[in-house]
Amino acid sequence: MSANNETGVRQPVREIAASAARARAVSLDAIQSFGKEPLTAADFDALSLAAHKFYGPKGAGLLYLRGGTAIERLHHGGSHENERRPGTENVAAIVGLAAAAEIAVRNLEAEAARQARLRDRLGEGIRALFPAVVENGHRTERLANTLNVSFPGLDGESLLIALDLAGIGASSGSACMVGSVVPSHVLLAMGVAPELARATVRFSLGKPTTDADIDTALARLPEVFARLQEAAA
Repeated sequence: MSANNETGVRQPVREIAASAARARAVSLDAIQSFGKEPLTAADFDALSLAAHKFYGPKGAGLLYLRGGTAIERLHHGGSHENERRPGTENVAAIVGLAAAAEIAVRNLEAEAARQARLRDRLGEGIRALFPAVVENGHRTERLANTLNVSFPGLDGESLLIALDLAGIGASSGSACMVGSVVPSHVLLAMGVAPELARATVRFSLGKPTTDADIDTALARLPEVFARLQEAAA
C-alpha cells in the first residue's frame, strides 16, 4: 500500500519492491496516492488504481501488469481483458479514468504543495484552539491532503455529528468502515490507545479546497469544541 488511507502516511514502496522482487512478484496498491505523489509503474510487477480517487468515474479501476507477470483469473465465462476478466468493458468509464489520470498528474507537485500548506494551516489552527490534540502519523512522510487527529476527552461519534451540524466535513477511520463504532485498526496497530482512537477524526482536503474553507472551519470549531467539552464535563 503506497499510502495509508486513514493517516496518509507514505510507505517506502520502491525500497520494499526492490528487496522483495528477488523472491516474488510485487503488487502495489496505489489507490490512495495516485495523483498525489509521483509513482512509476515500471518499479512494480503490478499496480492498482481506482478512478474515483482522482476525480474520475466511480466504478472504474486499472490494473497494470509488467510484461510476463502471470495472474490467476477469479471470474470465468468470457475472453475479455485478454482472458483475464469476463464482461463487456465500460468504455466510457475507461476513457474517463484515462482523462482524469492525465489531469491528476499534470500539476501534481504544485497541487500537492498547495494542499500541504492548507493542511498545515488547519492543523496549526486546531492546535491553537485545542492544545491537547494529537496528530497521528509521520510529520513529513504523508500525503498532502490528509490530517488525522485525536481529541483527548472527546467522543469521536459526537464530534463527527457536531462537525457535520457546523458544516464541516470529516470522517472517522476509512470510508470502507462507515457505520463502524469500533476504533480504527490502523491507529490501534500504531499503538494508539483505544480511547484515543475513538476520539479521532480525519480531515481530507482536495482540489476544490480553498483558504476560505480553512478559515470557515477554524471559525466554527471553537463553538464545536466548547459544546462538546461542556457536555463531557
